Amino acid sequence: MSGIALFVPREEMVGYAHKILQSEDYGIQEIRQIETSQAVREAKEAQKRGINIIIARGYQASLIIKHTDIPVVEIALTGQEMGLLITRAKQMVEKDNPVIAVVGPSNMFCDMTYFDQIFQIQLKRYLATDADALNLCVSQAIYEDPDIIIGGDTAMAAAAKAKIPALFMDSTEDSLREAFKVAKKLKFVRETEKQNMAQMDILLDYSFSGIIKMDSAGIVLVVNHSMEEILDKRAVELIGRPLKEVVRDLDRDSIAQVLSSGDQIYSTFLTMNNNALVVNLAPILVEGRIDGAILTCHKVKKLEKLSSDLLRERYLMGLVAQGDFDQIPQSSPAIKDGIRLARLYAQSRSPVLIHGEIGTERETFAQAMHRHSLNKNGPFITINCHGMEDAMQAEVLFGATIEAKGQQERESGALAIASQGTLLISEIDYLSLNNQYRLYKAIRYKSLIKNDVVRSLNLDVRIIATTSRHLDTLVEQGLFRADLYYLLNGLTLDIPPLRERREDIGHFLDLFTKRYFDIYARFHVLTTGARKTILDYNWEGNIIQLESFCERMILTASHRTIDEVFIKDLMQQLYPLIQRQEGRETVVVYQSPEAIAITQALENHQGNRELAAAELGISKTTLWRYMKKYGISSKFNV
Repeated sequence: MSGIALFVPREEMVGYAHKILQSEDYGIQEIRQIETSQAVREAKEAQKRGINIIIARGYQASLIIKHTDIPVVEIALTGQEMGLLITRAKQMVEKDNPVIAVVGPSNMFCDMTYFDQIFQIQLKRYLATDADALNLCVSQAIYEDPDIIIGGDTAMAAAAKAKIPALFMDSTEDSLREAFKVAKKLKFVRETEKQNMAQMDILLDYSFSGIIKMDSAGIVLVVNHSMEEILDKRAVELIGRPLKEVVRDLDRDSIAQVLSSGDQIYSTFLTMNNNALVVNLAPILVEGRIDGAILTCHKVKKLEKLSSDLLRERYLMGLVAQGDFDQIPQSSPAIKDGIRLARLYAQSRSPVLIHGEIGTERETFAQAMHRHSLNKNGPFITINCHGMEDAMQAEVLFGATIEAKGQQERESGALAIASQGTLLISEIDYLSLNNQYRLYKAIRYKSLIKNDVVRSLNLDVRIIATTSRHLDTLVEQGLFRADLYYLLNGLTLDIPPLRERREDIGHFLDLFTKRYFDIYARFHVLTTGARKTILDYNWEGNIIQLESFCERMILTASHRTIDEVFIKDLMQQLYPLIQRQEGRETVVVYQSPEAIAITQALENHQGNRELAAAELGISKTTLWRYMKKYGISSKFNV
């Protein structure tokens, strides 16, 4: 049984309640007159009998609220009831402008702002915010000695002891009827909520998808059974933890944006515990306010488990992808978008084309996509087309045919070895036209061409190709087949060079310097100028060049502090700019526009600083300062 109980301190209020219920049913199960000292015990007993909402007033309501978890609808006096009480109190003291004290819980009274003017009285309010403050309010009212006190049982008792006239705050049918309406609505809401929760529990328990509910701060509140299986952890281990710790591969910025803006759904593809999953994160909106979010994980496929011996064999043969998305710095918006696309591409078996300069994270992206793909437990093979002749490319990619007498033909080549895995073809722009056609047939029609004979073959290989050149330009020049280009160009990733995402240069600088500090047991400090010089450099070789520079810098630095002069001197040694002028080569010591201009001016005037300064429009002193800044002075005997 579930229902509503009415607790009141006076018998006449019981009569009012029965009178109201004769004309309309509000779902009141019990009506009881109780002593205030017994309010908590009575409430707990009623709860055992199935009562789930209590209507009470004054101190009794405050005690029940404080000491139980039962919802309480408080009986608040209406303006009409308070007006009648004030009128009666004024009649009792027989004064023209009496001082009337009103004592009780603050949420029991209506607005009495203008009662002084309306009733020609001096109204003093002693309103308690909780049960403990009520006795203090009563004591203060008694101390200030009003003409009369209006209050409940506690105020009445204190007033009698102090010999001050008192009037009990009677509730009439008006306040009871309003409380009954509120209780009835509350009961309907709670029952609807119970139904919704029961339905939600069924959905959670019997859903084949993993579901996590979190609050607006991203803290996990609910985990269903399917999600426990996916994460291989019990709900009790997950509830109360931040989502970013429970599902670590989720993009943290995207989580924060869903929970802050609420205007988008974040979707990605992940692999967790041999499950390939499509993951969606959607905000919960309540009247325009973000109340949390729901994460759902839909299984795409259960990945094949491999024996530990096979995994070890592949690892020793170098057929395992080592790179992952967390190895890629994500300060740049372009890289963040690239990782988002790569996670989505990982769920496809179609080829992916990665475009980026030499030294960018092309291979790391490819390895990460393999590790998060349906083929993650298969081999990861890498071949590089640059520097191989046509025949060698064909043999490496498609394998050689053995035609010796009595010996059965066997499959070889990267496509066969990478079966059920991923084949990374680096620098695909250097693949010959003949082998481009063979690769097109292998991808498009699952056919293998050996010795100009087309053979059907059940190829189950994911192709990822990288290039540093624009294939569309090569297609126009007739150097790349259009059919293979359009086959590869569906899923593309563009990785910008370091010079276009300078926020990542600092990340790699810190990473590489720490690495070589550890390797060579050294420690150096870069000055602000030295660090700025490194961050401002274009790094045409991208990550490879920057890492080599950092190793040379750490290995050759002779002082604990590495300054701007040392960095520029090292750069002029490692990266001179060669210019040809009148049939001879000129070395420009540093690739700064100012350095190039100064060096050229000095070359034009055979090292004469005065003439060079005049050409540049600067003073001889300024020229000397720039020459010292860029390390140019030592190159000219003037």
